[in-house]
Amino acid sequence: MSRVRVGGGVVGLMALAATVAGCSRGASSPEEAARRAIEAMNARDEKALRAAFPDAKTFTDAIDCASGMPRELARATEKVDRAVAGMLEKANKSNEKLTFLRIEDLSSKRLLAKGEAKDGCTAKADLFAGRAKLIFQVSTAEGSREDSGRIELFGVGERWYFIDD
Repeated sequence: MSRVRVGGGVVGLMALAATVAGCSRGASSPEEAARRAIEAMNARDEKALRAAFPDAKTFTDAIDCASGMPRELARATEKVDRAVAGMLEKANKSNEKLTFLRIEDLSSKRLLAKGEAKDGCTAKADLFAGRAKLIFQVSTAEGSREDSGRIELFGVGERWYFIDD
């Protein structure tokens, strides 16, 4: 599994908010965010896969920075572009189909509360970071097996985004 990494502090939060890929962005729960990303990969649907991750609008809806958008934001968006392309390339080369089973060991922490300011930026919504163990089934012509991987999630208000595949 590849990872999208961003820096720390507010710049890291901004990059994270901007880089997180349905047609409706994000999901109502961490489980739904993971399920949507898996379904998009199985369908080789780039638009749906991107919708599981946050985009620049997610960032502008989440954080207000007096200094504007930093250059790190463009670099973080490029990282998501590469991650989505890599996920689709891997899916296209594979005859595997993944099925979401469940999430275990979900932990999340609030990064900033709505209205809280840090380094010249103010949160417009509660911001969360989460980690979980994703349990999924891998099916091929030869059979199926259960597998797992660690995922990272990003929450903005009531919406969750898949940020680690």
